[in-house]
Amino acid sequence: VSLAISSKQEASSSSVSSSSTPVVATPAGMVDDFEDGDNQAYTSGYWFAYNDKGDKGASTFSNEEDAENGGYVVIFPATNGSTTMGGLKDIKLDQGDNAYDPYVALGLNLAEEDEAYNLSSCKSISYDYIGAAHNFKAILAGDGKGDVTGYDRHTVAVPASTSWTTASIAWADLEQAGWGEEVALSKNKVSAFHWEVKGESAVPNYLYVDNFKCEGLKIVAPASSSSTGKPGSSSSVKPQDIAAIANRVQLGAQLNGRTLQLSGANLMNVDVFDMQGRPMM
Repeated sequence: VSLAISSKQEASSSSVSSSSTPVVATPAGMVDDFEDGDNQAYTSGYWFAYNDKGDKGASTFSNEEDAENGGYVVIFPATNGSTTMGGLKDIKLDQGDNAYDPYVALGLNLAEEDEAYNLSSCKSISYDYIGAAHNFKAILAGDGKGDVTGYDRHTVAVPASTSWTTASIAWADLEQAGWGEEVALSKNKVSAFHWEVKGESAVPNYLYVDNFKCEGLKIVAPASSSSTGKPGSSSSVKPQDIAAIANRVQLGAQLNGRTLQLSGANLMNVDVFDMQGRPMM
């Protein structure tokens, strides 16, 4: 297989300048760098976490419940020189009454849950991580409850690391174990990715990821996933963003402090939005 693991002493998340419009462009191939501090990826889907309670297991993690959005809080201050990261902390694997190995997992729905996202332009996958050995899985649309593969998902095993490391994964690395329904892995039918920690114990007892990339993938991000500044923060608008807008529409634009000056037209309509796409005036 062509799975590559490279050690990194410090990994800083990529950043992208945000626009004052409700849609921004992402860094090339970046699915999520967590720099906005929320659990929404550039592809519009959301990060989440789960355990084996539904299979009568007793595995746990200490992520707090997300009172606002439901599920669990999966975003934490980063330890790799960037701003934030996603992950699971204080993992405890306990089989309980589960007939199979205990597990917990971090997951990302690329868009709507269980719906396909077109990754046909994605040449390879990579992400930075620190923590327990885990199974990286590609989940096909419609297979959220195992209806397509019988839970025999396309998977590659990734070793544990106690320092920040980059996992580089080729599509050919993702294989089924062979005990479920055999299904071809189609890049335009993937709906989610999971990072599953499974087995007798998790050593170390955490797993954090950052800078999740799909090489070659071009994404138009929802504004709430801008990687510069918090959603709704007017300070995230940079002078170079204004210049880029001016170049596209052939207008003169200059940002002086908090004042935007426009020239090049006698009459224009200007709509201003915050980073969640809400009209500001």
